[in-house]
Amino acid sequence: MQHWLSDKPNGYEQGTEYDNYYLKVCNEILEILMESILFERYQEFTREHYRNLAVVLVSYFEDFTNEIGIWKVFAEKNQSLFGY
Repeated sequence: MQHWLSDKPNGYEQGTEYDNYYLKVCNEILEILMESILFERYQEFTREHYRNLAVVLVSYFEDFTNEIGIWKVFAEKNQSLFGY
């Protein structure tokens, strides 16, 4: 839970049932990643790397499904700064 909450806004220190749902999805994605050919092929990536990837993927899913808009703002800012 602490890893999931570490990317949340300041003051968001204790998980809720809402967070438990996304944490469960994170853990399921982590297991899929760990069992995938990626884990076998790219030995330089640790479990921590795959855990971070799972958190990013689920955070994007959370943002998109709840129409929070953080990723949209991030994408627009990159477009204006870098042209892509």
